Amino acid sequence: MTTFKLIPYTFKISEKGKKSNQLLLEKPIGKHKNFSEFLVNKLTKHKDDDDEFVLKGSKKSISIKSVFSSVDIISGTMDYGEFGIEASFTDVNTGIEVIGAKRKENYSEKYPYYYLFFMPKKGYQGIIILQKYKNIGIKTTLEKLLNSFLDTTNFNIEFIPLISRDLLDQIDKSRLVEFNMKRLNISKNIADKFSDDIENKRNEMSEIHEIHSIVANRNREIKLSQRMKDYLSEEHIEYFEIDDEKYDEIKAVIEIGKMRKTLTFGNGKNKYSESLELESIPLKGGFPMYVDLNTNAKDYLKHLAEKTGIN
Repeated sequence: MTTFKLIPYTFKISEKGKKSNQLLLEKPIGKHKNFSEFLVNKLTKHKDDDDEFVLKGSKKSISIKSVFSSVDIISGTMDYGEFGIEASFTDVNTGIEVIGAKRKENYSEKYPYYYLFFMPKKGYQGIIILQKYKNIGIKTTLEKLLNSFLDTTNFNIEFIPLISRDLLDQIDKSRLVEFNMKRLNISKNIADKFSDDIENKRNEMSEIHEIHSIVANRNREIKLSQRMKDYLSEEHIEYFEIDDEKYDEIKAVIEIGKMRKTLTFGNGKNKYSESLELESIPLKGGFPMYVDLNTNAKDYLKHLAEKTGIN
């Protein structure tokens, strides 16, 4: 399973209470000549002041660590973490508890996350690419941070999952290497084979789920039947039924050149979404470095701008 991904979104800025009244990104906002200048100024000030944006309700925190800007791209890194749990630590090399090292409830970890904003020369929408670690992303927390920047204006910013309706075309033109079928609610007969704890939690989506995977070895690929393609292309669907089994979501992993992308088919507003896998990216301290993330994100941005027409 890939630990790191890049997740694309579009963003728009609209008048508070009037979502239909959107701001052209090249127009002045506050004392700044456009949104790009506004964002660079706010992110840089947050970094220079060493601020920590804390969401006490959801027990999350975020702080800006670097800001780099060019004509149409703003990118950098931020530290993200969660707090609210007290814990001790064990050295996994020795199996011995680390004496004197203890996490307190008000301690938040500091994981580095990458971000990129693409600002088109004209238009109401831009593109954001955000790093994801395992199942942990920064979309909601960053969105709230930016809206705190906009408090003194009459505008809000909204991040929107990038909707891609050409996923089947992408599968046809690429090497399909993995096919995952996900069930959010584990059936009772499956849960009973594990433990009472799973049985008690089996209806809680955020706790556990069941995945059936088909994976191609080495240079082989998975060939989808036309029946399956027709099924995935249905616009309105509550669930996928395959061999009398019901699944809530299907993910297909494809290779495009050296890139691996995850294409998501599900119900609701995220039916057609995608992400970029970062399988072989070098790590330092367990996390990718900015320079490698930035290279991958800019290559991915070219693909996204061409697909969306946002350029």
